[in-house]
Amino acid sequence: MPKLIFIEGVSGVGKSTTTQKLCDKLRGMGYSVDRYREFDFPNPIDFYSTAYFKKSEYDAVLVEYTGFAEDIKNNTVIADDIRLVRYYNQKTPLFSEPLLGKLREREFCWNPANLIPLSEYTRVYKSVWENFVQNTSNQLDYLIFDGSLIHHPINDMTRNYNATSEQSTCHLNTLIETVGSFHPQIIYLSSDNVAERLMKARISRNETPPSDEQIRFWENRKDMDLAVMRRLSIPYDIYDISQENWDSEIDVMMERIFETDVERQARIYPIILSEYNPAWLDWFVEEEAILTRLIGVDNIYRISHIGSTAIPGLTAKPTVDIILEVNETTDLDKLTAALSSPKYICLSGTGLTMPTPPPHMTFIKGYLSVGFDEKVYHIHVRYPNDNDTQDKLLFRDYLIAHPEAVTEYAELKHKLYKDYKHNRDGYTEAKSAFVRKIIKKTKI
Repeated sequence: MPKLIFIEGVSGVGKSTTTQKLCDKLRGMGYSVDRYREFDFPNPIDFYSTAYFKKSEYDAVLVEYTGFAEDIKNNTVIADDIRLVRYYNQKTPLFSEPLLGKLREREFCWNPANLIPLSEYTRVYKSVWENFVQNTSNQLDYLIFDGSLIHHPINDMTRNYNATSEQSTCHLNTLIETVGSFHPQIIYLSSDNVAERLMKARISRNETPPSDEQIRFWENRKDMDLAVMRRLSIPYDIYDISQENWDSEIDVMMERIFETDVERQARIYPIILSEYNPAWLDWFVEEEAILTRLIGVDNIYRISHIGSTAIPGLTAKPTVDIILEVNETTDLDKLTAALSSPKYICLSGTGLTMPTPPPHMTFIKGYLSVGFDEKVYHIHVRYPNDNDTQDKLLFRDYLIAHPEAVTEYAELKHKLYKDYKHNRDGYTEAKSAFVRKIIKKTKI
């Protein structure tokens, strides 16, 4: 099964160059790679100069233009009940007038004269991507696309539909679902100075310099890209190419292409130690209100703030741990549905499925595909008076009452941090002896 890589970024940042460099690197290492740069005619998932027809309309065109029927068929993409006909290969028309004019009138993406509904646009696009998955050879190791996930689709959606970032995110996540088996990831090229990158790109292409309006457009597009990416369901990494240090950036890209899921998680979710922040209490209160609203007060026995962020003065990972004790009559399926993705992720150990028996489950919130959000939560769901719950509450209360234990625990954390920065499980296990010692003291 090939791995799918999307090279993204605003105009002028070097997407096509990066696509080619990565392709050459991977092929030089013996991998089988297909790559599609911007406006490549054979691109199976990205369109320009493509006409949209319902099946009956398409059949009528074949009858009307019998002499071109075979050429039309050869340039047709089937998307369920829709036929998409490509009528340009870059700047070269594939048909003559009057057929070319008829195809232009039915343009699908680029300034269409007859705009189809946004929901239909997404449906057709999804069908094309589903066909791409079915028809792609499993003998390939990598597939690299230039601008085909974010750059071109958002251009079309904002121009034609004035789409919001939420609408664009929904459209892109629909497409991403279809290629999940290809383990897609995004390489996003960014520059601090969009105007400078545009100017250099225009000069290299012998094009006129960008206007102030064009610069503002691409600066706004960059902001929108970043906002959309944060809500996409696949990993992404941002590379600052402002200094044009291409060789070192390409090397980092290669490392991250090869890293495993476990290695990536260790990199983007490291141990972070922060001095005590009184705002953590506010975070808890905020999330307590959200949980009560989502689950319903009748289903909740008690919600407790536990862990290091609940202990004044203690150095802690800035993750608010919460125990959500639910009544035994609570419908756990409905609870799981209420705490759904993308905001909440249900964990069982290191997996993503609910454990057996319930209700011992944990939900995490604030884990983005690129790292931590501003506020991060671990929500442990239990029935009332569970032994584990009691131990956690005893540990919390003991440290609140014993400042010397807080100091000892903080020193241990700083010591362990050096060895376990990228090993969260090891860090937790290394603290367990201290935790057990304190819990034992509370029961003497």
